Amino acid sequence: MKIDYRVFFVVSLFILFDFITGLIKAWKAGTVNSTKMREGLINKIAEIATVVFGYFCEYALPIIGVDTDIKFGSIIACYITLMELFSIIENLGEVYPAIGKILSTVFEKFKEKNVAKDVETK
Repeated sequence: MKIDYRVFFVVSLFILFDFITGLIKAWKAGTVNSTKMREGLINKIAEIATVVFGYFCEYALPIIGVDTDIKFGSIIACYITLMELFSIIENLGEVYPAIGKILSTVFEKFKEKNVAKDVETK
């Protein structure tokens, strides 16, 4: 099994950008709170641990006789990256509504295009 370690880098950057944009949003709203920041940071660490766990499953399951072609790590990394992407857009939209509206429009078109592709392939 070969792991592309760039996946961890990309997921980590999305997590970092979400944390930073969330902090900016809270700062602008005057709601910066160390307890919320600590909880958010714990959640971000758990997200990274979940990606590691996904890759561990890919490695470990065949060892115990469970053969599967499911790319657990990649699926989890993709899900977390998309989740963070939409959270970043939401945060930016609250900090700077004009850019948030533009980004939301672009990503809505992206979603529509990919959903249409998915329907066509079924």
